[in-house]
Amino acid sequence: AQPPHPFVCTDYSQGKVFIVNTAGTVEWEYPAKNCNDLWVLPDGNLLFNTGHGVQEVTREKKVVFDYQSKSEIFACQRLDNGNTFIGECNAGRLLEVNPAGKIVKEIRLLPEGKDGGHAYIRNAPKLANGHYLVCHYGAQVVREYDDAGKEVMSIPAAGGPHSAARLPDGHTLIACG
Repeated sequence: AQPPHPFVCTDYSQGKVFIVNTAGTVEWEYPAKNCNDLWVLPDGNLLFNTGHGVQEVTREKKVVFDYQSKSEIFACQRLDNGNTFIGECNAGRLLEVNPAGKIVKEIRLLPEGKDGGHAYIRNAPKLANGHYLVCHYGAQVVREYDDAGKEVMSIPAAGGPHSAARLPDGHTLIACG
């Protein structure tokens, strides 16, 4: 069966993001090493993580936002205010970065200088209530933090949580690796 509409996907092993058309063929692709968080923005641009960074790329393949880090990054999200949320894995930082690339908010889940390692954070969306839902892959738990970084909920997730989403009914959907 053919998809009813185009969709975007990432292939971690090939290090690319794709747009697949309704005929099931790739109509657009872009290199994105270690990508596993990918968003189609309202203007059609794509926002995604790139291993140690986050980029926004136009359909013409022009980079219009680029944030780079020493830390691995597995989480990104464009916020309603135009800033970009970024979860730095090793550093254990939750960041909001403005369109010019300046960090305008930082929440440290780990003390400065401590390395949480490759499995510290995977997906970590910012929720509508201003909290953050952080998948701590290695610890096998999803934690919700308030806007100051205080833990308000912890959900065990055996197998290593890779992605989590808050559903409209208040439940939390967790995908484990």
